[in-house]
Amino acid sequence: MTPTPSVLDWLKYKLGQPRAQRWLRFGLAALFAVVGVLALVGAVTPSLGAVLVLAVAVGLFFWGLSVRGANAPAAEMPGLTLPAARPAPAAAPAEDAPARAALFDREQLIKLMAGARLPSALVLTVAGQSLLLADPPKVAAGVTLLAAGVALFAVVVWYDHLLGTARPVETEAESKLDFRWWLLGAALVLGAYGFYAAGDNTYRWGGVIAWVLSLAAWMAALWDWRTPPAEMARRSLARLGALAETKGLAIPLSRVALVFLIVLGIGAYFRFAQLDAIPPEMTSDHVEKLFDVNDVLNGRHPVFFERNTGREPLQFYFAALLIELFHTGVTHLTLKLTGAIAGLVMLPFMFLIGKELEDTEFGLWAMLLAGMSFWAVAISRVGLRFPLTPLFVAPMLWFLLRALRRNSRNDFLLAGLTLGLGLYGYSTIRLVPLVIVLAVVIWLIWSPPGRSRRQLIANTILLFATTFFTFLPLYRYAISPDNIFWYRSFSRLTGEEQAINGSVIQIFLENNWNALRMFNYLGDQVWVNTLPGKPSLDYITGALFLFGVAFALGRVVFRRDRVALFLLLALPVLLLPSTLSVAFPNENPSVVRAGGAIPVVFTLTAYPLWLLWKRLRAVWPGLRGLWARRLIFGAMVTAVFVVNSDMYFRQYPRQYLGGAENASEIGAVVRDFAQSIGSYDRAWMCLHPYWADTRAVGIYAGQVGWEQVLPPDQLGQLAGDPRPLLIVMHPQGQDCIAAARQLFPTGTLTLRHSARDPNHDYLLFFVPGTEDLDETTLPQP
Repeated sequence: MTPTPSVLDWLKYKLGQPRAQRWLRFGLAALFAVVGVLALVGAVTPSLGAVLVLAVAVGLFFWGLSVRGANAPAAEMPGLTLPAARPAPAAAPAEDAPARAALFDREQLIKLMAGARLPSALVLTVAGQSLLLADPPKVAAGVTLLAAGVALFAVVVWYDHLLGTARPVETEAESKLDFRWWLLGAALVLGAYGFYAAGDNTYRWGGVIAWVLSLAAWMAALWDWRTPPAEMARRSLARLGALAETKGLAIPLSRVALVFLIVLGIGAYFRFAQLDAIPPEMTSDHVEKLFDVNDVLNGRHPVFFERNTGREPLQFYFAALLIELFHTGVTHLTLKLTGAIAGLVMLPFMFLIGKELEDTEFGLWAMLLAGMSFWAVAISRVGLRFPLTPLFVAPMLWFLLRALRRNSRNDFLLAGLTLGLGLYGYSTIRLVPLVIVLAVVIWLIWSPPGRSRRQLIANTILLFATTFFTFLPLYRYAISPDNIFWYRSFSRLTGEEQAINGSVIQIFLENNWNALRMFNYLGDQVWVNTLPGKPSLDYITGALFLFGVAFALGRVVFRRDRVALFLLLALPVLLLPSTLSVAFPNENPSVVRAGGAIPVVFTLTAYPLWLLWKRLRAVWPGLRGLWARRLIFGAMVTAVFVVNSDMYFRQYPRQYLGGAENASEIGAVVRDFAQSIGSYDRAWMCLHPYWADTRAVGIYAGQVGWEQVLPPDQLGQLAGDPRPLLIVMHPQGQDCIAAARQLFPTGTLTLRHSARDPNHDYLLFFVPGTEDLDETTLPQP
């Protein structure tokens, strides 16, 4: 008699089937992967345990790939009735069935393995990057995993032929020297007047108008018109006429356009969410900038703002425009808006660079990574001029790449115009012309046969001429007597402000090493601009960056790719504003001075994601493959989003508040006093070293220029006035307390607790007024 099997026997039988084994092993791999990612994302510093969990997930995944064979076609156990199998279509003869099943499984296994190679390399590298960021960092293990991951990536790229073929040579544009000489003459005359009118470091309306007209005439005189301007105007008028007669307007929205808008929306979220609260406090640099903005609003129009060692003018005029249009006031928020807008405007140019280099998908990946980057977000929102360099470097690179690949004169002119406008933003862009020289030299040396080197040189000369023409008003200041245009740059490069301690070459080489490490290991130490000591890239993007560098290097070596060589060499050139700080090597690496490298860094970083998407689409076709790709990339994008959100919206403000003084809280108290029982001229601060900037207190109190601070021995100046008096003191200012007690015996001292922490508490010494109101002077009811 056949024994009746138990339910346990049935479960054992069912779980032993290949399909169930795959589900079980892949399910466990997914579970461990989710737990590991959540542990990494939720931790302030990545832990070894989370990395081990991810390693187990990878092992389970490959364990699942090892399952071969298909389910038994009609599995029946003695004594246990199983559900009837679904009728199957006619099959091949029985003797061929096992071979066909094995062939099917083997093909599926090969496809799974082919698609899993790149993700496996990424998991290894992310694990290594996480160990470098652990507390304390596990350098040896982290570097080992990083090296293993990058090596595996290189092997996979080579084995799977992912380097691609050499780019086809672009059709060279034929540009003739058909300049419009009368327009060129008008440009020179108007430019000369604009140059002259910018004297005394002042913009004058006549000079500004002449300068703008000279730029327009210059571009029109040199522009390579494929279609005559008159014909272009006629076509435009015809289109406008047709549009005016149209009753309805339909705007088609393609899939690429929709994804572009979503990515732009993500970038806007990172740059504008909680902008009023983060960063939470002004520093002295912000105060200096707001004083410059206030000068513009009060009728001063400098070409170069000389306060605080000198600043280019673009941010201050833009901030003044925002105040006039949107009434944001002379506030920290206005400064933050200028940077956030600049950071957002840069993102579409990241897309255009990627599209120019590869395709629209590559452009979207570059734009997305730059949009979520803590580095790019932090310098955009801090409220200083830092994002203006990447804002202009990105379009300049786009026009330059287009110009070099096509030898198009129009793109050379636009690259020069963009660079010239960027010189009005942040001083670090002054070294960007070296990037152009580098690119032109590479193209001259590495040009295919038949390319016109003479035309390339001529167009490059026009590029720099356009930059100079755009720079004219600022150049007038730069050559004026007693100017400080180069002061800040030279103070970091030479011993003018501080003696250089050691060999200049050795310091410069060490600076380059430290600057290159800032992406993955040890970053900037300035708490205002970043998380001190943390790399500028998160541990996922940092791994992608290493892959991108390796991929570009492979293209240079094996495909003789000029663009890849240019990207690799442009990176250290764009880091020069940071690495040339040989007099102050402790200021290197600087995430703000290295901001011009952002477009190149995130272009390189996009390569691995672009490759992975293309590879998975090739080896995992069909609907299931599509959803598998969406799941993998959705998890990766979500992880990058969550990690960078945590870094900026949680970790960054927490450490920022620890380093910043609470001028906003003190300013609110001064404002309340002045607008209730007192006045601004009877609110004072007692001097204490390294405390809140009194000018910032005045701005937060609503009075730009309020700077009422006295040392303890001068508080006697406040006696004799019958009106109420408020003196704000530091808790450790015993000399202030003693002087106030002696001078104002009727005063009362109270401790105000800061909303942040006890280290930011402050004292209020209030002296009631002695004047008595005559009630007969009140209006009668």
